[in-house]
Amino acid sequence: MKKFDEKVSILLNDKVAKDIYKLEFVCPQISECAKAGQFVEVLVEANPVCMLRVPLCIADVDLDLHSITLYYAVVGESTKQLSQQNIGDGLKVLGPLGNGWQQVPQLENAKNAMIVCGGMGAAAVYLLAHELSKSAQSIDIVCGFATKNKIILKEEFENLALLYENPNIKLHICTDDGSFGFSGYNVVKMNELLQQKTYDSCFVCGPPIMTKIACKQALDHGAKCFASFEKLMACGLGVCLGCVLQTKNGLKRVCADGPVFDAEIIDWENFC
Repeated sequence: MKKFDEKVSILLNDKVAKDIYKLEFVCPQISECAKAGQFVEVLVEANPVCMLRVPLCIADVDLDLHSITLYYAVVGESTKQLSQQNIGDGLKVLGPLGNGWQQVPQLENAKNAMIVCGGMGAAAVYLLAHELSKSAQSIDIVCGFATKNKIILKEEFENLALLYENPNIKLHICTDDGSFGFSGYNVVKMNELLQQKTYDSCFVCGPPIMTKIACKQALDHGAKCFASFEKLMACGLGVCLGCVLQTKNGLKRVCADGPVFDAEIIDWENFC
């Protein structure tokens, strides 16, 4: 798959939740071939505080504008510097990277699907939700956040039911502290739904512990399950081996072999 290293100018870099920003820029080459679940590596062009780029999943693509949208949380010096950039400022963007949801057979075969995401994982499954909405009969989207002021993409997920004229696309917001929606962890809500309905497919992205619990619950209920994994990355190209994941088939590179994997091949006993 082709990769491009583009110099881009920021169209939007707005704070949308506590310590979370929405970033948009025009990148004709990357947007043309980007797929759901892939990511890019971003570097502030002028005086970066770190020479390593920041890996960020592609949340949305606008083919008319030739732009992509990313979401990121300010968690260190690089993302802090990124949050201080203004409209028109320059970035270097490498991508699209990784094997996303497009490699999953269930993407077209899913009829009753569930998406489970936690925190910034919501950005990694938004394009996936669009793809599933084209053919699935029903989709339950279970999003977990620490608290109300950390919620992202709520309106966008809610609009899917209208956009695809399918009332069976439903969003379930969960907050750990009970400040909005379901009070408790998203995996608890997920388990409730699994007891009420049979799902043929489940798609997961979020923090490691959440991912492990969600995948095991889905597999225990007989659903095909796939997950996008979050790992610290350096090169993003599979060269440095800094983001390996233990599987039943040996070590796999999250950046190059993933980030999306079949949950059945993960060595869960040695995971996180």
